[in-house]
Amino acid sequence: MKNQGNKIILNTLKLVFVFCLLSTSFVKSQTAYLKGKVLDADTKEPIPFANVIVANTKNAAVTDFDGNYKLKFSASGKFDIKVSYIGYKPKIIKDIKIKAGDTIILNILMEETAVTLECFEVVNCKVPLISKDATYSSSTVTSSNLSNYSVFEEENSKSVKIENFKPGQLTASEINDFSKWNLWQDIKKTDLKEFRNKWKISPDTRYSVMVKSKNGNAVVDAQVVLKTAEGKTIWSNRTDNSGKAELWLNIYDNIYNSKNELYLNYQGKEYNYENPNFFNEGINVFKIPVDCNIPDQVDIAFVVDATGSMEDEIKFLKSDILDIINKTKANFTKIKVSLGSVFYKCNGNSYITNTSPLTSDINKTISFIKNQQADGGGDELVEEGLKSAIDSLNWSENARTRLLFFIMDEQPLLRQEVINKLQIYTQKAAEKGIKIIPVIASAENMNNASSMEYLMRSIALATNGTYVFLTDHSQIGDAHAKPHTDEYDVELLNNLINRLIYQFCYVPGCDYKISSNGISDTTFITNSPVIAHEIINANRKIKEDSTKIVVKVFPSLNQTDTVSKAKTNDTLGNENGVKTDNLTEAKRIDIKLYPNPTSGRITIEIEGDINEIYLADISGKLISKYITKNQSRIELDLSMYSSGIYFIKFFDNQKWYSGKVILNH
Repeated sequence: MKNQGNKIILNTLKLVFVFCLLSTSFVKSQTAYLKGKVLDADTKEPIPFANVIVANTKNAAVTDFDGNYKLKFSASGKFDIKVSYIGYKPKIIKDIKIKAGDTIILNILMEETAVTLECFEVVNCKVPLISKDATYSSSTVTSSNLSNYSVFEEENSKSVKIENFKPGQLTASEINDFSKWNLWQDIKKTDLKEFRNKWKISPDTRYSVMVKSKNGNAVVDAQVVLKTAEGKTIWSNRTDNSGKAELWLNIYDNIYNSKNELYLNYQGKEYNYENPNFFNEGINVFKIPVDCNIPDQVDIAFVVDATGSMEDEIKFLKSDILDIINKTKANFTKIKVSLGSVFYKCNGNSYITNTSPLTSDINKTISFIKNQQADGGGDELVEEGLKSAIDSLNWSENARTRLLFFIMDEQPLLRQEVINKLQIYTQKAAEKGIKIIPVIASAENMNNASSMEYLMRSIALATNGTYVFLTDHSQIGDAHAKPHTDEYDVELLNNLINRLIYQFCYVPGCDYKISSNGISDTTFITNSPVIAHEIINANRKIKEDSTKIVVKVFPSLNQTDTVSKAKTNDTLGNENGVKTDNLTEAKRIDIKLYPNPTSGRITIEIEGDINEIYLADISGKLISKYITKNQSRIELDLSMYSSGIYFIKFFDNQKWYSGKVILNH
């Protein structure tokens, strides 16, 4: 009887197993896949980051670096597939028959065309590769929306459920005050006015510098120093991956007169520029007789508030840090990455600062981060975290970029000794070429949110960085304060950090000329999917001023060269300007850019009425404005800029448009 009972149990288990197997097969058989590559019709080269959309649905994907896409279908039928990518004709493939259980391979060929800027359809919270369009409609993403994201979706991936939070789903946005310089000037004189005197920092008076090699390449990591006529150092910075540096006068209420000089130190030589232009007067360009030399070292550090309120943010870092570094290495195969971290707490906690120095042994730093816990509380020692990061992380002497992501949710104590220390180490960071990128979480005390925002936006500007803040769109953690600005786009924090690293690392190779087919090398910088577009103040549109480029060519390395403020014909824009009236009705605006890439001159054909076109660099920093006077065709000369990626942007009182320009000297 016992053996017979065992046989019955065994047979029953077999039947259950077979039933489960059949059930699983049945469920899987209901799912169909459409996958393949998006390719250039002429060269058959893959097109990365093309938008592949199932028409009239929320089903969409973006091609990877090899041009691969994959779409998942839960229902049978006939579907139209739409493919778009800037610089190529949009393509629609009609009546693709999808049958449950099938996997269909479809390679899509796209034909190249002149770059046309227009308003693209936004599907499933994605934006086109180049055009991060801003419309006057604010949206909010719910937990069910988040579970629908399908970018690079794998067959066995699981939907994100907010109630079962997985690190890596935090949402965030960026405010680059260099891209809206006049708006920042207005905001700190109005909304944030009270905090200027409290923190004793005010990035107002700015010198902008660009350094080019003899062949027009960006000179990276050159030391630029602002001095008084008597030789006293006022501010120092190093040129970034685009060859630019920012220097500040009277940022800490020091009173210096305007009779100052710029000194450039590079490869043991010094170049002197007397009476440099303030930013509103023009960008100071050094063209020095050196060959192109691109450092391959990249330093990335994370400074983290480790008190109890930061649990979600530390979970994110533990989960996503390896992915972030791996994507950086995949994007730049020849660079050397060093990673470091500082965690800080409060007096009376288990420690004040805990440091893992920068090292090429990435796993060492990742293990350190994964061993950290969010606990404790009190008066958070932000200034000690900053001091430790600047002094103790062993930053490289020569680097392509040095990035310090400062993740925090509470401002420093408002005490003079704390303010003094913040000033010292902000200036030290700028001198070492360390970009401070604050990542502001939910303020533990919401009354301090605006105060912390002013301080950290100022520190970001002072170090040539940018400002990042978490948003409520993930529905994770406490409420997050909205910033003082006009509008902003929301992204996943992981994507945003990867995008910023790319923007601050990308440099065209010394002998490499970017072709139209090779434009894919630059696409990642604007491909982070936009989750929502938030309007803070739709009426707060402040025009940015035009500027000019003042270029000094240094012909010899045999002496210290000096130049007085130059008379130049390189003035961009029009002093009188053109008044922009509100459009009475929405009109179609198209712009074509050619040749692209260009060695200097570029033609812009305009269909529609616009008055101004802006030029921005790879980081989004606004560097010039052109008055179009409603012309249908204009020509720009970009030859005074260093080789690299630039963006032509304009606003038509309805949306922002932008298009990429590749400059090869």
